[in-house]
Amino acid sequence: MRKENSPGTRKTSSMKEQIRRIEKKHAELATRIEELGKRAILTPAEQREYGELKKHKLAVKDEMTALKRAVA
Repeated sequence: MRKENSPGTRKTSSMKEQIRRIEKKHAELATRIEELGKRAILTPAEQREYGELKKHKLAVKDEMTALKRAVA
């Protein structure tokens, strides 16, 4: 049995690869957020970074969810 190499199949494969990259980025953001969250006190710069990371992580999750719906 041979896999089809149609444009739709390539697009789905490309989207799945994009999802994997986004999942990796999401995990990296989560790790950094966790690192900052373990500190008792954050500097003002770290507080800004923490907030920005949380917003970025949410945006990445939204993008990942949208792509997963498109593939399904």
